[in-house]
Amino acid sequence: MYLQKLVEYVTYFSGRFAVPVDAQGPEAADREQAMLEFRRALGIPEEVKEGDPVRMTPEGFPPIDGVVDCVSQSFFGVRSSDALYRFIWGFTGNVMVGHHLFADGVDQGEAEQAWTLWLTHVFAPAGE
Repeated sequence: MYLQKLVEYVTYFSGRFAVPVDAQGPEAADREQAMLEFRRALGIPEEVKEGDPVRMTPEGFPPIDGVVDCVSQSFFGVRSSDALYRFIWGFTGNVMVGHHLFADGVDQGEAEQAWTLWLTHVFAPAGE
């Protein structure tokens, strides 16, 4: 994933500076189910492949148009005109995002808080 991100940066964002966004969510015991839940909550079809255009519609955020730029069993990424979005099921079972936002005026703290709230809402245990 890291080398792939480097290639994306050099190819599409060379010379631009990003605001890193790292947000942690709750544990999701089942990797496959977690990855399906990411796609559902983002409005992305279950079966996506690299190069597919997508429109993500995460609740609480404006729609994000982009291209799927990486897919694996434990993460997938979308590249937009001003960001690299990464949705990850971690080795310990927690869900997280690891974005690089290249847009002007991004407040790192606000972005991390918003994505943390989104993860908590999407992956909240049943009944909460």
